[in-house]
Amino acid sequence: MGVYLKDKRIGFSLSRLRMLSGELRMESRTNLRFSLSDSPAASALGTEALDMSSHFEARVRDGELLEFRATVAAKPGTAPFLTVDGLPIGNTLQLKIRQGDNTRIETVPFNARRLVSGGFGQAVVPRALQVGMRWPISSVNPFTGNLQISRAEVVGMEDVILDGNPVPAYVIEMRQGSNKMKMWVDDDGVVVKQTLFNFTFIREPAPADALERTSL
Repeated sequence: MGVYLKDKRIGFSLSRLRMLSGELRMESRTNLRFSLSDSPAASALGTEALDMSSHFEARVRDGELLEFRATVAAKPGTAPFLTVDGLPIGNTLQLKIRQGDNTRIETVPFNARRLVSGGFGQAVVPRALQVGMRWPISSVNPFTGNLQISRAEVVGMEDVILDGNPVPAYVIEMRQGSNKMKMWVDDDGVVVKQTLFNFTFIREPAPADALERTSL
């Protein structure tokens, strides 16, 4: 997915699914270069200070999540400043959150048969969507490391234009406090578009850039 800030492409989010030893491995990486935007902060801070890279990897067997790890670094190739390890235990998800020298454990309700999808941050989405559905979502803020609880609702359906063609999609709104995120999900459960703050994520064809293709 291409990542846009006020209509300027500043990075990408790349995902891959593969089978290894009978397990489904889900991987995604998001690389952002805020210095490519036209914001005053980009001019003041410079390229390296505004780069960010996040990586997510999960192991799934027979449709159930076994474990996952998410990391956030200042830029590709540097040590992560935030690491989150997730482990389903019964009907809960144990999160080990490491930020610098500090480590803490959080436990949240969780259904291991729900798979994770998303762009700028993962969200649990039910397999069969219907307009009017509502459900809670637990997520970790990548900047503060704090656990956040929000609610999601399927508010309608809209066409999303992908590569010049209209794709019918369910529109999901997620709210956490005064913040709102929207996702457009097709009939196969694939997120084809997502908005958060001033960011827009749009599903794109396979990248032509060699670095983007080989970043996983």
